Amino acid sequence: MSKSIKSFPQLITSKQEHLRAVPLAPILFNIFNSDFPRKDKVPNCLFADDSAILTQGSNIRFLIKTLPAQLDSTEYWCTKWRVASNTDKTKTILFRKGHSSKVLKTLSFMEEDLPWENQVKYLGLVLDSKLSFRQHAKYNSDKFWNKVI
Repeated sequence: MSKSIKSFPQLITSKQEHLRAVPLAPILFNIFNSDFPRKDKVPNCLFADDSAILTQGSNIRFLIKTLPAQLDSTEYWCTKWRVASNTDKTKTILFRKGHSSKVLKTLSFMEEDLPWENQVKYLGLVLDSKLSFRQHAKYNSDKFWNKVI
């Protein structure tokens, strides 16, 4: 019985050390991403290993002009820090209210062409070009019923 009492403080110490290390994760993430390319009018959304590059405007030509520069900067950053990017999961989408018959210029990232999509999945949320969330609701409903049946 005296052996278990003597070893008990060691267990607490090891758990406390582990718990002290956990708060470092967000700090280390911020340090690592502190020089991630940032440009005016092009915010970046970073969460764990997912990222999104956003731009907005009423003129499509402005959007198509600003995105390649940000993609080039991001590609340089990834190459510099040896960060692997899954280009199969890299998508482009244009959110808008109306329809347009304009053919959008194809963007490229890591020597891969990025097709324009009608819907994308980001952080588990299915976003369509109209931001209607119908596809997200359908996806989750189908997922639910597949597990029930």
